[in-house]
Amino acid sequence: MSAAVTERQPNWRTIVGVLLLAAALRLGIAAAYPGVVHPDETIQYLEQAYRVVTGRGLVPWEYEVGARSWLLPGLLVPVVAVARAVSHDPAVLRWAVSLFGIALSLSSMVAAAIIGGRVAGGGGAWWAALIAALSPELAYFAPHVLADTVAATTLIVGAAVVYRREPTDRRLGSAGLLLGLTLVLRPQLGPAVAIMALGVAGRPSLDRYASLAAGGMVAVVVYGVVDWATWGTPFGSIATYVHVNSAGIADVFGRSGPAFYVLGELAAWRWAALPVLVTAAIGARRAPLIAIVAATVLLTFSAIGHKEYRFLFPALPLLFLLCGIGTAALVGRAARWRVGAPVAAAVWIVAFLFASTTPAMHGHRQRGGGVMAALGAINRDPETCGVAIVEPRSWAQAGRSRLRDDLPLRKADDPRAYDTLLFVEGADQRSAPAGYGVAACYGTGTERACVRRRPGRCVAADDVRATPDPAVEAVLRREGLR
Repeated sequence: MSAAVTERQPNWRTIVGVLLLAAALRLGIAAAYPGVVHPDETIQYLEQAYRVVTGRGLVPWEYEVGARSWLLPGLLVPVVAVARAVSHDPAVLRWAVSLFGIALSLSSMVAAAIIGGRVAGGGGAWWAALIAALSPELAYFAPHVLADTVAATTLIVGAAVVYRREPTDRRLGSAGLLLGLTLVLRPQLGPAVAIMALGVAGRPSLDRYASLAAGGMVAVVVYGVVDWATWGTPFGSIATYVHVNSAGIADVFGRSGPAFYVLGELAAWRWAALPVLVTAAIGARRAPLIAIVAATVLLTFSAIGHKEYRFLFPALPLLFLLCGIGTAALVGRAARWRVGAPVAAAVWIVAFLFASTTPAMHGHRQRGGGVMAALGAINRDPETCGVAIVEPRSWAQAGRSRLRDDLPLRKADDPRAYDTLLFVEGADQRSAPAGYGVAACYGTGTERACVRRRPGRCVAADDVRATPDPAVEAVLRREGLR
């Protein structure tokens, strides 16, 4: 281990080994915890790509009024198409998307190793890769494709293209393209993207800025063309998105205080946050641009009223990159005692094992697990002829993309149209019509989902429509979008 982590140039053979370890860990998590980080993962992205490929699927209000870009669902279309060519089993589709997400995660690790190597030599590359590989948070998010996870990848990979390298036009243009994709995928990352772009450009230079801007404009133009082709207006989705959120729709889903993310991370890590904070602080002295961008992501989302754990994710690969750089520095200082690397590895392993067992981290991994397990049981039952979900708005958890092709998703108010009821997140099962058997339940706590069935067949009926929360519907009508 010592030779691998102290040499000046990265030993890519050992880093490839770390990548294989990371891939195995992420595949294991995807198998053991087949949940969802947030319903958007299903209804906003996978379901819409599924609609393009199959011609069927639920249409949420965002895709009725034009408040979402088709760019990210478009990136998933080839993944869905390949999965459907292999099999129509929803489990195959889930694994295809998970593999795509894991590939993005591994590319982020490669970018972290590249930056770590340029800042702190072979040790920086190795520790940056290892810490990213073993981080419970990065491993948890890896199989899930969201705007947050994709933007996190384009942000760090865009930095790696030119960070501390000769800023040629080609490198700057490539970095600009990736940073531009970060911006259009997650516009709230605009301040962080701007700081990263200015930082990687090096000294102020119109030529360098022009090369960065040219690459970024390619991403922006692609975004505008996609909106033009799908919504009839260039950049129409971003305009509508800003409109509906400024009208108060984001507040419908709740507001949190400025300390939400800091407190959430401390809950997830507890005492294991100590090595994270110490090594990240040391790493920040050696890679201040990375630290400033990570802090900007945190401050930007902390200033926004509506907060969700996933929003912070683009800062996490940067944070653990700093940890890798800081660990390399500490190991280098202790090199004369020849115990630095083993002790550092032991500290990180213990910290990661502890963090992976905290109640907060356990709760994250359980998200959506009950409903995914319940849908798997429903899909495996050849006798099922129709499914309804209670509470009705929980359709966002499932979608048509999570069900067998022959299983319609029905309205719960017409019991003849389905033989299977899915109760999501502790919904009151006393609302089940007469004749439904004892429930089979999956998951725990608020992530619990239960399935109840009745004998007999299903009559023809219309599939359920994706109806929004009444408060959201009220805002849409008030703003003239209905």
